[in-house]
Amino acid sequence: FKTVGLFAKEHNIRITCHPDIWCVLNSDSQSVIDNSINQLKYHAFMFDKMSLSQTNYNLINVHGGKRNNLAQLIKTINTLPDNIKNRLTLENDERSFSVKQLHEVHKETGVSLVFDIHHHSFNQDSLSAQEAVELCQSTWKEKPLFHLSNTEPGNESGSFSDRRKHSQFIHYIDPYFLSLIKEDKIDCDIEAKQKNLAISDLRKKFDICC
Repeated sequence: FKTVGLFAKEHNIRITCHPDIWCVLNSDSQSVIDNSINQLKYHAFMFDKMSLSQTNYNLINVHGGKRNNLAQLIKTINTLPDNIKNRLTLENDERSFSVKQLHEVHKETGVSLVFDIHHHSFNQDSLSAQEAVELCQSTWKEKPLFHLSNTEPGNESGSFSDRRKHSQFIHYIDPYFLSLIKEDKIDCDIEAKQKNLAISDLRKKFDICC
């Protein structure tokens, strides 16, 4: 772990993780919350062994969890050990929590928000993409990290399930979001099924330097 962490620092690699969908910090079940915290402890343990800073430059990213349960989410986050809480970020999703809702959690916990522009298209909560981006940016002290993905072309008028699936490649980017990438104001996780091929394609298609 220490060797990996040293390599990352030497080569300016930002290491992040995204615990699975069963990590729910505001479940109605205390056992689910306890298991979720154990999962976060595991990720924080790895980051500690890599000697990564206890900041959200190397972030542990989760979704808000159970809909309409903000009070429990705030309560759980505020009981987390520092090596988890200082790295924790919350990501908006297409069903449970919008950017606007998660911003209320940020105000009570200090946890930064990872903006997912694809999820936002399903759950805008009266915010434009630019407004949502700027609200999320305001929660960061480190350089923000956001998510970019698309609906697969041809599925735009399909079912909710089809529209929410990540596409093979990135086909379109909101102009404001693209400007932030090009100006190096955000780091961006590309969530496309073709992985490194999608990143290479995106750089050429949208004239983004390495």
